[in-house]
Amino acid sequence: MRRKTAAKRLVFVEAAGSLFLNYGFSAVTMESIAAAANSSKVTLYNYFSSKEELFEAWAFEAGKGAFEQLVAAIDENMTPRDVLFRVGTAYLKLITKQEVISINRLIIGEAERFPQLAQRFYAVGPKRTLANLILAVDSLVVRGALVDQDANKMAVHFKALCEGTMFEKLIWGIDSLPSEDDIKALVADAVDNFILFYGNEAKSS
Repeated sequence: MRRKTAAKRLVFVEAAGSLFLNYGFSAVTMESIAAAANSSKVTLYNYFSSKEELFEAWAFEAGKGAFEQLVAAIDENMTPRDVLFRVGTAYLKLITKQEVISINRLIIGEAERFPQLAQRFYAVGPKRTLANLILAVDSLVVRGALVDQDANKMAVHFKALCEGTMFEKLIWGIDSLPSEDDIKALVADAVDNFILFYGNEAKSS
């Protein structure tokens, strides 16, 4: 048996992702994925046991880079406002990646027939992302910069403030991808409103 490699694994993931986007999840088979990757089904099954597993890996890969920036944005040496701005910016850059948008559109179309697909996507994408937003908010609560309330609800509120109506319009194909300046403006406004409602800056000074 040949040794597994990260490069070969990624070839399968990218081939599967391309097929999912072009033909939908239900129409794609393990055989077609192997063919698109110029490989055999035997080799493919050595890496992935199902196309559901491939979909999960594809969704995970789509967030790479941007997700790590979100994690790194939580810095206790920065001011609370700067932490929120960095976290919000990293979050919007993550959800406005073209591949992430495409996966969201695919999930909307396939969720009714394949609910397990939506569950896998939620676990590796939105759930992980929200967990890091909660960590960021909770770290500021601990520092006394924010009022001591439910960090989960506060993170969801911050997430909604950052998104506004932008994400919906992107998913529906109404608007084009935002520029760097667009993202910064959205996040700056979100941070102002979030601190206005939850801020406890006097305690952190």
